[in-house]
Amino acid sequence: MKLFERDTEQQIGYRYYITAPRKLDTAERVKNYDNYARDAIKEMQGWIQALQDYRQQLYERYQEIAQANSRLQLKIHRDIDSYRGTKKWYYVELLKLYDRADIRAETVIAERFEGKDRAKAFERFRELQKQYPTIEHVQDTAKKHWER
Repeated sequence: MKLFERDTEQQIGYRYYITAPRKLDTAERVKNYDNYARDAIKEMQGWIQALQDYRQQLYERYQEIAQANSRLQLKIHRDIDSYRGTKKWYYVELLKLYDRADIRAETVIAERFEGKDRAKAFERFRELQKQYPTIEHVQDTAKKHWER
């Protein structure tokens, strides 16, 4: 069995319908169910091997990510509720960014503050700046061009 031949995601699910041996009333039916069980076992063993190979590939991918070059970035940004456009939010995030495009940034710290708690958001941002003085700091809190 091979995983991911056609796509990057795959669902594995098989159902085997079997009958209790005491309910099989002819020798021919017993033979048929025995063949069915033998084939099912063979197929499942193939999937077990494929999943063991998959686990090895997952381990290798984990090692790639763990050993990739990364840097930390502290960010504060302002956002507006997209539904009504009246509620404002401030997000303070500490991100782990990777140099490779195939590895997504990881969020180390993520805190959300309501607009009325703007001062608390900036205070938290300053705390983290002191805690991480050598990393990149990004502040994106200005009003957007479409705001009044």
